[in-house]
Amino acid sequence: MDYLQAGYRTATAPSLDTARAALGDTLTRLWITGSAADLLDHYFTADRTKIYMAMTVTESGPVSLAEPYSAFTAAVDGLGLGV
Repeated sequence: MDYLQAGYRTATAPSLDTARAALGDTLTRLWITGSAADLLDHYFTADRTKIYMAMTVTESGPVSLAEPYSAFTAAVDGLGLGV
């Protein structure tokens, strides 16, 4: 979240290149370009927890948890990291 907040403060639009520079390839893939399903599987083992956290992704728009870039919605909305 620091990456997004720093860009907001300087009025710099986020990009995959700057995300990779700030976060590295692994975290960028997990938290931004990856699927919400993979993100939830990485951090949680209980299906009930995954379902609860996934609700914000499905409520934010008609996107599957398996879609690329859906992890970003889960990260910002569902995991309590809202800006």
